Amino acid sequence: MYSDGDGHFAITLTMILLGIGIGASIGAGIGVGTSLYQDYKDDGSINGSIGIGGYLGNILGGAIAGAGTGFATVLGAGVGVSILTGKGLTILGVSATAKAAFGIGVGASALASGTGYSLNAAISPNKEWSALQFMKEIVVGGINGVLSFGTGFVGGYTSTRIPGTKVGLKTFAVRTLIEQELTTPLKLLLSLLKNM
Repeated sequence: MYSDGDGHFAITLTMILLGIGIGASIGAGIGVGTSLYQDYKDDGSINGSIGIGGYLGNILGGAIAGAGTGFATVLGAGVGVSILTGKGLTILGVSATAKAAFGIGVGASALASGTGYSLNAAISPNKEWSALQFMKEIVVGGINGVLSFGTGFVGGYTSTRIPGTKVGLKTFAVRTLIEQELTTPLKLLLSLLKNM
C-alpha cells in the first residue's frame, strides 16, 4: 500500500495518470464505436461520410470524457482503501476527506464530459455546439463520475479485504481497468439516452 509520511493512503501522480489513461482509452474506444454508428446511420454504409472531423471529434471527445471518469475511479479507489484501513487519504500530498474526493472526482468527470462535447462540436463538421446539449453532457458526465467513483470505491475497499492482497501499483492498475470496464455498459446507455 502506498503511504505518505503520516501513514495516510497516498494517491500518487502515477496512479492518477494511470486511471486517466485507462479511462481515456475506453472513452476513445467508445468514440470509435459512436463514429462507426453515425457513419452507418446517415446513409446505410460505413464509408467515411461523417468526415475525418466527425471521427476525430468523437474519438477525442470520448477520450477527454473518459479521462474524467478514470480520475473519478482512482479517487473512489483511494477512498475505499482509506476507509477500510482507517487511514487518512492524501491526493498528491494534500490531505482530503472522502466528501472532498467525491466532489472533486464527480466534478472533474462532469467538466471533462462538457469539455469533450465542446471539442467534438468544434472539430466535427456536422455538429453545432448547443447550450442544452452541453448541459446534458455535464449531467451525464456527473452521473458517470458517480458510477466510476462508486466502482472505484468498491474496488479499493475490497482489494484490501482479500487475504494476502497488497495495494501495489500493479494491483491498482488492474483493478482500475476492471472497475472502468464494469461501468462501460451503463455509460454507453447514458450516451444513447442523452442523444435521444
